[in-house]
Amino acid sequence: EGPRTDGPVVVVGDTFVACDVAESLEDAGASVTLLCPVGERQLAFEAESVTRRALLAALQHRGIPILFEAELTAIRDGHVEYRGRDGAPGTLAAARVVLAFGAEADEAGAEAFAGSAPRVVSVGDCLTPGGVLGAIHGATEIISAWESPRVMRHSL
Repeated sequence: EGPRTDGPVVVVGDTFVACDVAESLEDAGASVTLLCPVGERQLAFEAESVTRRALLAALQHRGIPILFEAELTAIRDGHVEYRGRDGAPGTLAAARVVLAFGAEADEAGAEAFAGSAPRVVSVGDCLTPGGVLGAIHGATEIISAWESPRVMRHSL
C-alpha cells in the first residue's frame, strides 16, 4: 500500500530529498505543494548538476507547485501558514506536513512546530545514519501508516 492520499500534503524544504519526497507522494496520488525557503537556483543545490536539472524538470512536468522563498510560520489543523517572498502572509491546505530539512538533523527547526501538531515522527538520519533512498523510503512508510498525521520530520 502506498502513501495515504486523503488530503493535501505540504513538503517543506530546499533539499534533493524534499524534492524527491514531493515527487514520490505525487506518484502515489497525493496533491503536493513544495514550500521552499530558498530561491529557484538554490533548490536541491547539493545534488549533482545533471541529477538536479532532471529532478527540477520532473517537478515542473508533473505540475507540482513550488513556492520559492517562502518561510513556514505556523502549522495549524488542516493548513500551514507561511510568509511569501514579498513578505505577504499566505496559507495552504495541509492534511500532512513533511519537514525535509536536509543532510543534518534540525531538531530546533522541527521542535519549533512540534507543539502545533498532534504527532511528530522523526525518520532518516536524525534517528540512525543511512542513505538517501532509505530516508525517502522511511518517509513514505511513515506517511502511509499514520492514522492521524500532521507533521513529519524528515532528515537525511
